[in-house]
Amino acid sequence: MQVSTATNTLAIALREKTFWFTDYQLLCSRLPLLTYGKLIKTSFLKFPKMPQVQHVVLLSFKEEVTTEQITYLFGLLAELQQLIPGITHFSGGPNSSPEGLNQGYTHGFLMTFVSVEARDVYLPHPEHERVKAELNPCIEAVLVFDFDFKS
Repeated sequence: MQVSTATNTLAIALREKTFWFTDYQLLCSRLPLLTYGKLIKTSFLKFPKMPQVQHVVLLSFKEEVTTEQITYLFGLLAELQQLIPGITHFSGGPNSSPEGLNQGYTHGFLMTFVSVEARDVYLPHPEHERVKAELNPCIEAVLVFDFDFKS
């Protein structure tokens, strides 16, 4: 087993195969499988928790944008999780809060990234730029707020 604190990766060599992990929760869930059913004690694996990033985006669509267009655009946003590495979660939809504090924002979405670096790869990524090019003409206002957290 080899741990690199510089890149926050772990390599496990089992039966002449090497497995590299950057997601430590995923690693711990896969260890019994990697050892071919032999359960090994994993308490010795102490990893630093890497901060993940929550990417919160609030949108206000122009009045002429239809519900069908909005559904299509949210479909494009959801597809980014399969097209860009490092996105672990996507959810989004119309505002449903009864508080009335949405300040004109009608929709929102949340993306979770495995790391700050993954978020930084996403921002200029060609697939993200393609979706933005379709989304931006339909948007009256947008608010983006990112924060780091450790799970």
